[in-house]
Amino acid sequence: MKFPLMDRFIWYLNERWSIHRKRLKSLPPPWTDDPVLQRYRFCQVRREDDRVTRWIHDNWVQPHADDPDLWHAMCVARIFNLPTTLDAVGWPEPWGRRGARVLVAARALHGTRAIYTAAYNTCNGCPRGTPLINYQKLRLDTLWTNRAALQPSEHDTLRAVYERLKTQLGMGTFMSNQVVADLKHGSVLRAASDWHTFAASGSGSLRGMNRLCGRPVKQRQREDAWHDELLTLRKTLVPSLPKSLRDLDAQNLEHGLCEFDKWMRAGDEGRKLTRPFKPTLEDYK
Repeated sequence: MKFPLMDRFIWYLNERWSIHRKRLKSLPPPWTDDPVLQRYRFCQVRREDDRVTRWIHDNWVQPHADDPDLWHAMCVARIFNLPTTLDAVGWPEPWGRRGARVLVAARALHGTRAIYTAAYNTCNGCPRGTPLINYQKLRLDTLWTNRAALQPSEHDTLRAVYERLKTQLGMGTFMSNQVVADLKHGSVLRAASDWHTFAASGSGSLRGMNRLCGRPVKQRQREDAWHDELLTLRKTLVPSLPKSLRDLDAQNLEHGLCEFDKWMRAGDEGRKLTRPFKPTLEDYK
C-alpha cells in the first residue's frame, strides 16, 4: 500500500510537534515559517497535550482513575467541555446523586459566560427549539439510566465500549470516539487489547486519508478498509517520527489525519478556516 503524500504528512506532524516543543521552552513566536500554521489554530499531535484534555486528565481522570463511573464523567467532560465550566460544576459522579447539582451550577454560569466550546458536537441531535442545556441534561440522564449496559469492564476492548456508547442519545461516532480516548487512560481500560490500535473515522480523517492516498477527497470508504489503512500507515510512519512520538496510538493518528486535511484545505486550496490563531505564551504549560 502506497501513500503518495507521506512526506508531506510527516512534515506536518513534525512541524506541529516542533511548535509545541518550542512553546514549552517559552521561545518567542513565530514558532514556524509555515503561513497556515501561523495563521490558524491546529490541535496538538498528541491529543493528551491539548489544553482542555490536560485539564480533564489532571483534574478528573487521574484522581478518579479507579471510579467505575469514570465513563459517565468523561461524557460530562466532553459535553460541558470548558475547564472553567468543569471546575465550577465539580466531579459529577455518581450522577444519580450529583447530577442535579451539576446542572444547577451549569445553568448559573449560562448567560454570564460560554460554557461550551465549538470543538465538540454539543448540540448533536438537539431538537429545534429545545434549550441546549435541557438537552444536555436529557443526554446525561439517559446515559446514567442505561449505565448497567454501558459501564466498561476490564474485559472490554475500546471498540466494544465505543460501539455501545455511539447508540446513545446525542452521542454518535464523534463524541463516543472522544470519550473513549479519555476513558482509556483510566484503570479499567488501561490494559485493553486494542489500546494502541483502536480508532474510529470521522469526516476529517476520511478526507485526510484520501488525500494521503491520492484519492478524490470525498471518496467514500468502508470503516474496516479505512482502519486497515490506518494501521498500515501507523506501522510505516512511526520510524520517521521523533522518538518522543513513536508511541503514537491509532486514535492520535486519526486525529492527525483530520488536522492534515485542514492544513491542506487552507494551504493548497486557499480555504479560510474558522479558528484563527493568536500567538501567546500565557498559560501554555
